[in-house]
Amino acid sequence: MPRPATRTDELVLAAIFGAAILYCLYGAFTGDLWFPGRRGPGVHLRGEAAWLATVAPVSIYAGLLVRIGRIPIRGDRLALAAEIALIALGVGLLYGGARLAGSS
Repeated sequence: MPRPATRTDELVLAAIFGAAILYCLYGAFTGDLWFPGRRGPGVHLRGEAAWLATVAPVSIYAGLLVRIGRIPIRGDRLALAAEIALIALGVGLLYGGARLAGSS
């Protein structure tokens, strides 16, 4: 059983995801969301791909908030299903944005 999240854990989580969401929003509104690459120029997402990548951290953050109990859901099984669904949706949105960017 994981330990309960402390207030510091929640603040760090909010700061990390808040910064990621703001960065993605800025990139989506300006029309060029850039993710740096390790050994290359990185990837530029434009249009719908940028918006898919912008919604992804929101979904993942919501899944983590369900996990730590900040979004209350009655029933352990339903909470687990919601957590998994939100995080999977976020990962899927990132994958979809990358696929969409690669097809243009």
